[in-house]
Amino acid sequence: MKTTYKTWLAIFVMGVLIGTVGFSAAFHERQSDDLMKSVKSPARTPVVDQADPAVTSAFHRFSQDLLVSAGTRAKENLMVSPLSVYLALAMTVNGAQGTTQQEMLGALATGASLEEMNQSASYWIGKLATKEKDTELSIANSIWIQHDYRVAKPFLEKNAQYYDASARLLDFSRQDAPKVINDWVSKMTRGKITSIIDRTSVDMLMILANASYFKSDWDEPFEASDTYDRTFQTTAGPLETPFMHAARPMVWLDRSQAQGIMLPYTGKRFWFFALLPDADIPARTWLARQDANQLFTGLANTSAVHMQEVELAIPPFTATYADTLAQDLQAMGMTAAFKPNTADFSLMSDQGTRDLFISDVLHKTFIRVDEEGTEAAAVTAVMMKATAYMREEIKRIVFDRPFFYGIMDIETGLPLFIGILDKPVAPSP
Repeated sequence: MKTTYKTWLAIFVMGVLIGTVGFSAAFHERQSDDLMKSVKSPARTPVVDQADPAVTSAFHRFSQDLLVSAGTRAKENLMVSPLSVYLALAMTVNGAQGTTQQEMLGALATGASLEEMNQSASYWIGKLATKEKDTELSIANSIWIQHDYRVAKPFLEKNAQYYDASARLLDFSRQDAPKVINDWVSKMTRGKITSIIDRTSVDMLMILANASYFKSDWDEPFEASDTYDRTFQTTAGPLETPFMHAARPMVWLDRSQAQGIMLPYTGKRFWFFALLPDADIPARTWLARQDANQLFTGLANTSAVHMQEVELAIPPFTATYADTLAQDLQAMGMTAAFKPNTADFSLMSDQGTRDLFISDVLHKTFIRVDEEGTEAAAVTAVMMKATAYMREEIKRIVFDRPFFYGIMDIETGLPLFIGILDKPVAPSP
């Protein structure tokens, strides 16, 4: 049978469609590639046997400042993970220069260098990660990069070397981009936090994320039969709620204008603490008055605290928290990083351009405390946007005057029909 022109045209169109689909599939497959496959980290810095004291002290202050600042907005059930926020920002500062870097280091590692901060963070990550019979603590870091943004390899190398971060390309203009990131969040927090972002946009160039998860049983669980209702005095009035009860020797905390307890989890590596300020001092006010380094150093030194017979009553509880930390971090000294005209994250760019700024820092937490133990999770996302995003010009055309037209054979390059339309005549119905 003689092949007609329509047949050839149909074959050609099908070929174009198949090729387009194949290219599209390959393109989206490329976008999900792990960039760290092509990154060779520098020789790992010799493992330090402890974190730099200046970095640890700065982290204590950062933790206190973050909670105090966030507490000025959150009036109820506030909980942050300073470690999660710290690690996400520490990854970010490796792409900063100039004033931006100085301000971020001032808040994260006062008195220490970038290298000392990186080494300390790497030490913490390696030291903290544990998965034992009744205790699990995991820390995961990731970097999500706009698929056509040319990221600097040295920036990726540092985050691979010190933070064990993964890095993936992602088209932020796609509707399913948030789901890709949120699926990672849900997986890394064992489903306790299922999302961190609602939407992405074409002017987003990078998202640096940390997800932390903790679960452990009490070294000595509470008896469920000893849980019964008592009155909890909220700022809005009395509330009847269940309380767990125990009477046994415990670590007793006696601080200025506050008292409390510490309870060990299985293995006695991780401890829960609770401090109750005097009745006339609000908890937020009490915390703001404390010396952060003395407070957290004292809590970490369980061998120096006092054991005493205690009758304890404490509510089992679950709480979630979600907020933006941009305002808090700027109040802590990181101002340049959040301003498009002053931010300098040129070490993130392969071409050394100052085209990124932090548009927001999102934070979510979850905690559950009951008779058996504690489960907690946190996610932090540092959102990086383009300092000057130029939208593509929208082309518009109206064929409302004489125009040239035609039909081309793509395979031969021949024009099959050409013409000029001077006066259109509507086709007959």
